[in-house]
Amino acid sequence: MADTEEDNSALASFFPDPPLFWKAFTPSNLQAFAELKQQYASQQGIPVEDVVRIPNLPADSDLIYLQPPAEPKDGTWRSYGEPQS
Repeated sequence: MADTEEDNSALASFFPDPPLFWKAFTPSNLQAFAELKQQYASQQGIPVEDVVRIPNLPADSDLIYLQPPAEPKDGTWRSYGEPQS
């Protein structure tokens, strides 16, 4: 019987845990990010739909995970081992 219990726990850990930043996607964080995005768009005089990233978000804030990563500074990156630009 103990072998069966061990087998069940082995199957339970077959898939990896989700990344830690998934906890940042709370309704309150989504609302706060939408407000910051609206504020940034009005400051820049652009439609909110055109805002891709909000610069200068604090790195220790969970809101940083709600936007895509910045593009590489040199303008090129790799995808599946191939250089892209």
